[in-house]
Amino acid sequence: MVIDEVTGVGFRTYIERTILRPLRLDDTYWPSPDEFTLRGEHARNYGVYPADPEAGRVDVTELPGYEFGASGGLVSTPKDLNAFWDGLFGGRLLPAWAVRRMTEDTTDVGGRDVYPAGSRYGYGVASVPLSCGGVYWGHGGDLPGDSVGGGRATGGRGTVTVYTTTWAAQGDGLRHLQGAVDAALCAGRR
Repeated sequence: MVIDEVTGVGFRTYIERTILRPLRLDDTYWPSPDEFTLRGEHARNYGVYPADPEAGRVDVTELPGYEFGASGGLVSTPKDLNAFWDGLFGGRLLPAWAVRRMTEDTTDVGGRDVYPAGSRYGYGVASVPLSCGGVYWGHGGDLPGDSVGGGRATGGRGTVTVYTTTWAAQGDGLRHLQGAVDAALCAGRR
């Protein structure tokens, strides 16, 4: 992995040192190799189990998170995700030029995959248009059994994380998830 090569430390350690600790994301963690349950109180998650897709939708709360690595092994909470988006776009993680680069050098992805019309994808973040004007910047999750939509809106409208306990990254489920984000960020602005 690039982080490991460039920094000389494993990606989990690097992310803990540079993101989790500075932003005090105390409820966000990397599961250990033998950890299959989530720590603390949590919702159950339902989705298609990758090892047995024929079983249909089942409880997938207990998956080997460690095995997902940097592409989905980090466990967090909506509160910590909001703090992450505020830290990223509020200048606590990266210099302003880097955040500008993430959000200005973008590609039109509207109408493809999980992005509605007018969406753009930059370096690790996507913009999604809001019904009240402007956009929000964020990134969803797509492991079996969970979907997270949200991020930080332009124009000082705030930050929101919407979490579902079933995979909603397609069709009506995705539209409802994006609608909930839109409703939260546009409340009182129409």
